[in-house]
Amino acid sequence: MFEHAWYSSRRAGAIFAALSAGCLALAAVWANWPQWFLAKLFIPYPDEMPRVYFARAVFAFPHLLLILAAAAALLATAFFLAERPVGARLPPLPALSPLAEGLALGGLIAIGAFLSLRLWVYWQRPAYDYFLDAGGALHNYLHTGGPAARAALLGFMGAYHHAACPLTPMLLALGMFLPVNPVVLLQTYNLAATVGAALALRAIVRRLAPEAPAWPICALYLTNAAVARNSFFTHIEGLNALLGLLAFRAWLRWRDEPTRARLAALAALLTAAVFQKVSLLPLLAIPTATGLYEAWREKRRPARALWAVAFWTGAAPLLNWAAYGLGFGLFHNLAHHIVLMGTGWNRFDFAPLPFFYSTAFLLGPYAVAVAANGRLRAPVNFGFLLFIGLFFAAIFAVRGPFWGRYYSNVVGPCLALAAPGLARAGGNPRVRAPLYAFYVGTVAVQWGIIYLYLIR
Repeated sequence: MFEHAWYSSRRAGAIFAALSAGCLALAAVWANWPQWFLAKLFIPYPDEMPRVYFARAVFAFPHLLLILAAAAALLATAFFLAERPVGARLPPLPALSPLAEGLALGGLIAIGAFLSLRLWVYWQRPAYDYFLDAGGALHNYLHTGGPAARAALLGFMGAYHHAACPLTPMLLALGMFLPVNPVVLLQTYNLAATVGAALALRAIVRRLAPEAPAWPICALYLTNAAVARNSFFTHIEGLNALLGLLAFRAWLRWRDEPTRARLAALAALLTAAVFQKVSLLPLLAIPTATGLYEAWREKRRPARALWAVAFWTGAAPLLNWAAYGLGFGLFHNLAHHIVLMGTGWNRFDFAPLPFFYSTAFLLGPYAVAVAANGRLRAPVNFGFLLFIGLFFAAIFAVRGPFWGRYYSNVVGPCLALAAPGLARAGGNPRVRAPLYAFYVGTVAVQWGIIYLYLIR
């Protein structure tokens, strides 16, 4: 199936050559008449800084088109060479030693951190969404205690629109006991989360595609613009991606050996994910929905044990989160925030255009490899697909923004789905030239996006 998806020799080369020429032509037109494109694509943000940012992005788009043209030309050349001896003689990707793999991925993390830091300096924001303030309020209560500190904490949380997501503020509150700048603390948490997410993805890939080295998939993950953007930035998406991948890793381990200890670990990670960000709520559906899907495929009634799984991985985390919210009276904040998402700034970003370019650029490069998986209907793959589908369904349901930083939640699941197809391609000498061109071109495009666009 991989050859049908990726490899049709001259025809595929001609398609990518035409795409390269089209990108070059559009870049030339865009560079000569940028005001026309700005007038057509302008978004009337209420504040000056995002308006300036958007105008800068529109004027920079020809540079991204040039990178796309180069990547498409590289793929076209690779397809033309695929049947020739020079393409057939390409060696497979090596299995690196732990030290070499660590150095390679560490270098990619360092580059991502640099790009993320450049973004932080550009926006001149010490932190978004008052996470540092929430951490400070919690730290003050933990440090001093007493009725006054408790009243101050409850007053802050009662007015804080992200109070339903307390995990990051709690981590900040605990870290503030150390003599560390809170901004640096949050950056350090995100950098550690990026490292942990890469290791979790590595374990997932070794489980799903054991016949191939996992480091190329991890390299694609670390060079994704959304992941790199969050790796050293003062937001919480890096921690979101880590908890999502850890939950999937725990779910796979439990599927391999369904012990009580592994079920408890999975339930704990799902609970932590819910307390981290409400956008991770779809994770709660994965174990139960996959069990029901397996029962449906095998034409049998769900086993009684599935009800226990539904309770511990779905109901229990949700009940814990609901008890926290009701106990502190916080859900009116969440409801108000969801209403604002449909009427505030998000009305500018919940639109077909942001959805198209965010999804096409950040996830599109993996689409062919995902289609080449060959076993997308398998229950394991169904779990990843379901989470991706629920992620986008949630955005549409609450009219949320299609901001690039949110996409780091689903980059890992997309690459987990792509791993078997990429592994199969690596074992086929006839498609190694396009495969290597895919790796190089994808990294170039992703780094071009974050360098030129500083994605929100």
